Amino acid sequence: MRISAKDAAVILKAEKAAQGNRRVKGAKRVNLDGIWFDSQREATQWAALMFRQRAGQISDLRRQVKIPLKGAAGPILTPTGRQMHYVADFVFFEDGLRVIADAKGHPTEVFQIKQAVLAAMGYKIRIL
Repeated sequence: MRISAKDAAVILKAEKAAQGNRRVKGAKRVNLDGIWFDSQREATQWAALMFRQRAGQISDLRRQVKIPLKGAAGPILTPTGRQMHYVADFVFFEDGLRVIADAKGHPTEVFQIKQAVLAAMGYKIRIL
């Protein structure tokens, strides 16, 4: 598969766009084409997934998708009574199957707990 000059420029721009405040494990917020991402890794993965979507390898690419967390007894609630959610970095379809993906360099303890809850719900998170 070949990458057009435009697609290569977008990917390079994502890799060079690191700016903003440090976040988890030293990640910096990044602005790519007017879209803010929580890390350089997430911006680069978005650019790569957009390229794959244009190439027809994946479809229905979305970012920051909320997935409600549920336990055996029903919804998992916060101390204030609101339902807890996992916010997936990316959701898309590949070979007809729904893929939940997250751009993680260093999985946090909270992420690992939510990943376990999602696994119990029948979801598997693909780490990019």
